[in-house]
Amino acid sequence: MQGFRVGRQLFELQSGVNDLQNQIASREYALRENAEQMAAAQAAIISDGTPSDQRAALVLKVAELAQQQGVLQAQIDELQRNLAVRQVDLARLRESVAYNH
Repeated sequence: MQGFRVGRQLFELQSGVNDLQNQIASREYALRENAEQMAAAQAAIISDGTPSDQRAALVLKVAELAQQQGVLQAQIDELQRNLAVRQVDLARLRESVAYNH
């Protein structure tokens, strides 16, 4: 029964690590997409062919994208902290299992 419990703990911790890694990758992808959109909007703002009313809308879009970048980066930072803790927990459990066997 003890082996089952330990196996279950290992599985849950590894699943948690995998889930956090996937969440980080997803947020990093969104951050790259956001940066590309921001670069395109900034280029359009300085383009001679962009009408002034569109420029005003693009400035607002850039501000919104910048805010989203901040939120995404904060989420990534938090997820990375959680991942580090989870990885330490997993490593400790693996060490204790190896030590006991």
